[in-house]
Amino acid sequence: MAAAAALSAGALCAGLLATAVPAYADVTSNYYTIGEGTLTGVVATPASVSQNASTNFEVEFTAGTDLSGADDNFVLVQSSEALGSVPTDIYIVSGSCIQSGTAGTEGAGTTIIEGLTIELDNGCTIDAGSPVQV
Repeated sequence: MAAAAALSAGALCAGLLATAVPAYADVTSNYYTIGEGTLTGVVATPASVSQNASTNFEVEFTAGTDLSGADDNFVLVQSSEALGSVPTDIYIVSGSCIQSGTAGTEGAGTTIIEGLTIELDNGCTIDAGSPVQV
């Protein structure tokens, strides 16, 4: 079974419809798991957005387990609120792993208004304890 990285972000990518509640209340609580380990150091920016505004978002965390495309691993990022549009221009960066888009060893990945799934490609390896940026 492929290991998965999962986050639940209150806000994530372009076109989020913000509310009066802080945009990243869910992210900053650090109640997330990645594979079999616990995520640490979860940070999302920006801290707030304007309603109906297109915005770039970045989610950073420390990987709790080893992940690699050769092992059919993926990173799943889910939004606790539907985004205003489908995320675009997606990158994942960790050490020597620099991948553009969601496609990897196991297929195309997904981008929907509820979030995205990044299938890691064969050349992408993320060590446990490494910082990851999406």
